[in-house]
Amino acid sequence: MNELQERLSYSFQDGGLLEQALTHRSFSEESAQQPPHNERLEFLGDAVIELATTQLLFRELPAASEGDLSRIRASLVRTGSLAELGRTW
Repeated sequence: MNELQERLSYSFQDGGLLEQALTHRSFSEESAQQPPHNERLEFLGDAVIELATTQLLFRELPAASEGDLSRIRASLVRTGSLAELGRTW
């Protein structure tokens, strides 16, 4: 965890939460201690990304219809788009 924080140049306040964020459910289920996994955090993160994207589109595209905004948002928050952005970063 320390190496990750150094590479990110960011120190997380809650190391346990960071560990949970990086723990896949399959690992948790196979582990004797069954540490918490990241699915609930993933659910929360998806909602945050969708809300932030919605707010940006709503502000930046005032003439767009609800249907257009929905289609644009869907294309931006889909897994492939987010993965590409993550690799870029």
